[in-house]
Amino acid sequence: MFAALNAGVVMATPVSGGRNMTRSGALKLALGAAGALTVVAAAALVAWWQVFVDDFPDSDLRFIEGLGIATGIVVQPVVSFIVAAGLRKPKSG
Repeated sequence: MFAALNAGVVMATPVSGGRNMTRSGALKLALGAAGALTVVAAAALVAWWQVFVDDFPDSDLRFIEGLGIATGIVVQPVVSFIVAAGLRKPKSG
């Protein structure tokens, strides 16, 4: 999913002699990918909850493992929305 977001951002880059995607089209594609990533991340967090919270890890290594996985799940949608926000038309002023 993150790769699809990257492809959308790259498609927004103007290419000489080629067909260019509009900024609004790239923004819609990026927002769609970010939304899909958010849904997948929400489902992954539910699975994470069942693995790590229902049976709270009693060792430090399991705790670090659980924290790392949760961080990886949460970071992707956040970064994808930041990238999508960067595609918005800059405010003139």
